[in-house]
Parts: sequence; structure tokens; C-alpha cells
Amino acid sequence: MSTDAETCGRLLAYSLEKSRGMDAEHRELLRRFRVDGAFRGQFEAFTRGLGVRVLDALDQGLVLAAEAGSPFAFRLADYRLNLTVEDRLAHGLVQVAIAAWCFPNAAALEDEDRGLVRVSVQDVVDYLRAACIELQRRATVDPEIARPELQEAWRVVLSRAETRDTGDGRRASHTLTGMVGWALDRLGQEGLLRKEGEERGGTWLVRPAWRVQVRDLAAHEAFRLVSSISRGDP
Repeated sequence: MSTDAETCGRLLAYSLEKSRGMDAEHRELLRRFRVDGAFRGQFEAFTRGLGVRVLDALDQGLVLAAEAGSPFAFRLADYRLNLTVEDRLAHGLVQVAIAAWCFPNAAALEDEDRGLVRVSVQDVVDYLRAACIELQRRATVDPEIARPELQEAWRVVLSRAETRDTGDGRRASHTLTGMVGWALDRLGQEGLLRKEGEERGGTWLVRPAWRVQVRDLAAHEAFRLVSSISRGDP
């Protein structure tokens, strides 16, 4: 019979594997985590030692977050190689804009029964540009928003072209559509979104784990600022 330590390792392995479906063993381990307080405590202690926190236990599996310094922490090199300082600022704001577009207020973040949310490249591009213009306007009257690092981030975004083909049908990577498309693809690879089609530059369905991840980061200042700007829905 497997030891509890080995069983904890099995559940962690399932939880880290983004492309793996729910088989019978995974479902049983998830059930045990939910109903067996002693096992849950052992698993959480096991993962804490690896710098990993359990954010939630969904029907689709555990949602985890790795702390800085953890061997499982997400590194910039895992996202994209050879990014300039300006690229890093722009991609960081793109990720914040995707989260804010999908979950525009606290109620959306807390509503586990909220209907399906779909997001497209064009949705995020339009929202990101409008948000940066609005933040730029607010900075003229709000010293808190006028801090140099924030101003530089939206300056970089507003300096980028919306789109440009590379000549072989691909989007140029440094344009807004290129950056947003890359970001949505990466979230899909992490199991947080699911690609549904090519409408509006590419459309993705938001999976429950993305709501949990965004909820954990909702207090971040950049998210708070960007999400304060309406998406402009009719």
C-alpha cells in the first residue's frame, strides 16, 4: 500500500500536469483531499515544504500557487525568452488586462456559479488600449497613479502598433495583438483557458481555475487600477 507521503506526491503530480485528464486515481485522491482532514493537512504540509500553496479544490482538480523561490515558481524565461525591459512591462500589463477583462469586479471573482466567460484577442487589445489612455488621463490629477513605473508601463503599451503581419501570416510579436495572442496561448498551456476558435483574433473559454488564480492576485495594485476602468460593455 502506498505511504501517505507517496500518495501526497501522486496528488501533487496530477495537480501540476496541465494536459492530463481526470482519471479514476486522480478523482479518488481529490475526493480524499476534500473529505479527509488528516490527509489534507499532510498534503498541505508536504506542498508547503516545496513552496506551494493550495488555493482551492475544484471538480477539475487542485488549484496551486508557487511562492517565490519554489522550484515550481514560474520564471520569466518560462514565459518568453529574450524580452527587453519594455517588452516585460508591456507583457505584464497585458496579463493584468486579461484578468481584469475576464473578472471586472469583486462580484465576478467571487461568483462560482457565474456563466461561461469567453475572451478574445481583440477584446483584450481594445480594453488594454482604452485602459492605458484612461490611466494616462487620471495621472494628471492623481499623484498615486502618476508614479514613474506605472507611467512607463502604459507609455510602452500605447507606443505599440495594434497589429502587423510578418509576411507569412503570423502576427508580429511586439504588436498588441501579438502580445495578447501570446499571453492567451500561454494561459491555455497552463490549463487556465481553453481555445475555442479564431474569431476576433482567437477566442478562449475561461476555466474555473483562472478565476481562483485571479482572486488570489486581486489585491495587486496594477490589477486594482486596471479593473477600476469599465470594459465599456453595452
